[in-house]
Amino acid sequence: MILGIKNEILNNDILNEIWSFISFEKTPNLLMLNKNYYINYRQYTKISNKNKYARFLIRNDYNFLFSFLLLNNICKNINLRKKYKYKKETFKNYIHFLNSLCINYNSIKCKILVKKYL
Repeated sequence: MILGIKNEILNNDILNEIWSFISFEKTPNLLMLNKNYYINYRQYTKISNKNKYARFLIRNDYNFLFSFLLLNNICKNINLRKKYKYKKETFKNYIHFLNSLCINYNSIKCKILVKKYL
């Protein structure tokens, strides 16, 4: 069902014409319609604060989105030798900090992802 209309009623030409008017660049919230759209069009998302976004994903245990954040942003830009400080606590590195957040927020799915990078 697309836009409240069953797919059997519309042929592919009409559906393609409808989707040609929808821009993921102008409305990035459409990426959350399903996983395929997110995978194909995630380059249009702009995350201003990756730390805040990572905490949000862990807090809500959104492991699908968190896996892309880990793979594309955090693991490429992380310095594993650098200590990370957060709320008067010092962690060995940023991955250990994320693991601690997963434990604090009881995010089991995200914790499994972080364990792969420890």
